[in-house]
Amino acid sequence: MSSAGSVAESQIEGKNFANSIAMMISLISFTMLFAVLFLGYAVFRFNALEWPPMGMERVDLFIPSMSTLVIMLSSLTFWGVGSFISSAQKKKAELMGTLSLLLGALFVGTQFILWETLRSKGIYQGTGIYASLIYGFTWTHVGHMVLAIALKAWLILMVFRAKEVRDIGQNLVRNVSMFWHFLGIVWVLIYVVLFVL
Repeated sequence: MSSAGSVAESQIEGKNFANSIAMMISLISFTMLFAVLFLGYAVFRFNALEWPPMGMERVDLFIPSMSTLVIMLSSLTFWGVGSFISSAQKKKAELMGTLSLLLGALFVGTQFILWETLRSKGIYQGTGIYASLIYGFTWTHVGHMVLAIALKAWLILMVFRAKEVRDIGQNLVRNVSMFWHFLGIVWVLIYVVLFVL
């Protein structure tokens, strides 16, 4: 019986290790994608005689700042989910998970508001390199956010369904958290580089 238990435990450890490797490879791939975008931005930004080019107005900071606040709060609440799962506080994990999920969806909503604001000012993706960079960065980021929200929703659903939240694997929580927090860090970089500087 103990040998069967050790085999099952070994299989779980192997699966956890494989999942962690897969997440690390995904994060490295996403890092390279965003690094290429930032490099492209730097080339155009530092070779331009004026920025924004062609007499375009800078994007108003209100909506990007709200997006930044929302994604930071979402990361903070999602950190709470992992903490409450590890301390077996199911109700608090459910509450924080729901709040974090709603904040994630709100972040995506703020991006749609940003795009609509840009369009109302006559700034479309084909308007020029400045507009193309803004749309390129934000579209790419939101595409990844939708995937992260789906993963987060799956994890939160597991929290609601679990009789004991300790039954939810810490490896799963860690992997989803790494993806979410990674996208939060990327957004802060986008905010500073694209909108503030």
